[in-house]
Amino acid sequence: MKENIFSNDKKIETDFEEKLCKFYNQLFPNLTKIIKTERGGSEDKKGIDRILKMLNEKDITIQEKIRRNDFNDLLVEFWHNNKTDNP
Repeated sequence: MKENIFSNDKKIETDFEEKLCKFYNQLFPNLTKIIKTERGGSEDKKGIDRILKMLNEKDITIQEKIRRNDFNDLLVEFWHNNKTDNP
C-alpha cells in the first residue's frame, strides 16, 4: 500500500496556484475576480475551492482536484452524484 504524504500535496497545490489563475483568466474572458476560499470555511465544506466572479455579476464555483501525476489532460467533473443530482 502506498502512503500519501499530504504535505507534498499542499506543495503541488501551491505550485499550481499561478497556473490555475492564468488558466481561468484565459478560459473566461469576462472574469473579473478569482477568490480562493478558506480551507475549512463554509464554502470549503460545500466543496467550493474557488469562486470566479464574472463581468455579468454571475459566479462560477469550482472544486479543484490537483492530481499527483501528470496525465497531460484536463479533468472536468460536472456532477459527482448523478443519481441524486448533487453537485
